[in-house]
Amino acid sequence: MSACAYLPGTWTAVVCERLLALVGPDAERAVVAALWDVAARDGGVMEALGELPDDSHGAVALVTLSGSGQLHAALRGDVEVLVGTSSGMRPVRPGDGSAWTEVTGHDVPSVTVRAAGAPPPGESLLPLVGGVVRAHELRATADLRGRARPTGPTSLDEHEGLTIVTGDLVRLREGLPAATPAPAPAPAPAVVARLRLSTGLVVPLDRTVLVGRAPQVGRVTARELPRLVTVPSPNLDVSRTHVEVRQEGEHVVVTDLESLNGVRVLRPGVPPRRLHPGEPTVVGAGEAVDLGDGVTFTVEPGA
Repeated sequence: MSACAYLPGTWTAVVCERLLALVGPDAERAVVAALWDVAARDGGVMEALGELPDDSHGAVALVTLSGSGQLHAALRGDVEVLVGTSSGMRPVRPGDGSAWTEVTGHDVPSVTVRAAGAPPPGESLLPLVGGVVRAHELRATADLRGRARPTGPTSLDEHEGLTIVTGDLVRLREGLPAATPAPAPAPAPAVVARLRLSTGLVVPLDRTVLVGRAPQVGRVTARELPRLVTVPSPNLDVSRTHVEVRQEGEHVVVTDLESLNGVRVLRPGVPPRRLHPGEPTVVGAGEAVDLGDGVTFTVEPGA
């Protein structure tokens, strides 16, 4: 984030260089302290989610906005996130009950996080570098100087690279019901590979990655929520959810998710090979994966 400000109120805000958190007035001090620890060690939304008690159902908003405009947010309860776009601020509100809503995006110039209801009278925005304060609203901006901004009409699931996914993120920790126990999660690989996209984004394969022009998932069905990576596709050659990438042991596996124009693997001196839809295929270092419309990525071994 380049700058942050807050409007005083009755909720509790945790703000550090990377993470913004806004929790309801009834939040326990231990939860606030845990969120501050995550923020202080430069943790993100997923790390913060892991610090919430399993039986917690209170209102929470967790947001990261990088200086380059990469947005990741998860929210639940009587709270909303306003995402800056070329056409103004787009509100994102969670569903009913204890379900979570996740938002990801790129080239986002600003974000506002605020509690439901009217703000306290007579208050005005105050600057905040970092800390824990009583607040009704948080505002953060990113430094996008020198970066091209999208133009033209926008829609909720495609504008500015923004993707909205509603799901029960609590299942990240609760697993499946007792009647059908969840299998033990596979051990994380000792070395995590990375995807280097032609857009310049580098994505770690610490969890499953879905790439597309507006990637989406439904309800969380296991302990893991995929990472959503949105790529530009002016000609709509890239499907909304085009390809899945995950690491299995020492191998990186790519699956064409029934995309319209397919997925091709390129290697110097060898004819391109097209993946069979729905069939996981190992892609090695030095090979490029072509999704169409000029969008490619390569696999890099972890450090």
